[in-house]
Amino acid sequence: MTLFNLLFGLVIAMGVFCAFLWSGLQTWRQRGGLRIAHGVAALLTLAIMAALGVEAFSLGRICAALLAPVALVALWLERGWNRAFPAMQLAFALALVFGWAL
Repeated sequence: MTLFNLLFGLVIAMGVFCAFLWSGLQTWRQRGGLRIAHGVAALLTLAIMAALGVEAFSLGRICAALLAPVALVALWLERGWNRAFPAMQLAFALALVFGWAL
């Protein structure tokens, strides 16, 4: 593993954790479709973290495949700089689906 891969993984992990916290907060603060999108994104992100934590990589990839379209919906519904958090969840999901992180 190169230093670049390690640093890239750390940046993605920090961003995903911040996005998870942001989605949880938006689930409480927002209404309508944005609330649902963030709630589902938060739950799927947590499921992915749990699956990777117990080394269930196939389950993590399945949850990541479900997270990608939900993150796209949240990205589309968000406004302003808040789009960075669903974008980070989308990058995490794509990295897992395509096997870049495993």
